Amino acid sequence: MPQLSPGSSFNNSLTPGAWVTVKTDLGASAFVRITPTGGATQNTTVPSATTRTFGPFNQQCQIAIDAVAQPCTVDLSPAAFRAHPITIVSAAAPVNNDGMPDGTVYIQSAT
Repeated sequence: MPQLSPGSSFNNSLTPGAWVTVKTDLGASAFVRITPTGGATQNTTVPSATTRTFGPFNQQCQIAIDAVAQPCTVDLSPAAFRAHPITIVSAAAPVNNDGMPDGTVYIQSAT
């Protein structure tokens, strides 16, 4: 379960059947954007001290989660790992000459 620091983002492409759970501690919140393939983006906030599950999804979708104020935890279903690599970008990461953070971490399971 990745833990996002405040100002950090979690981005992933999820396959059909995948779900993601976001857990915020007291004083934390998370902003979630879900974009189904060919569909409109849905935005929602996970408030302080809440656990919320998104999915399972009927189609492939993009999901982006931003930690606000305090850390939050992201839990992915096993189906999510059949998608693309997960990218977590730290807001504290220095930026390279190309404007991209050099603190990007890629995690991918073997399929």
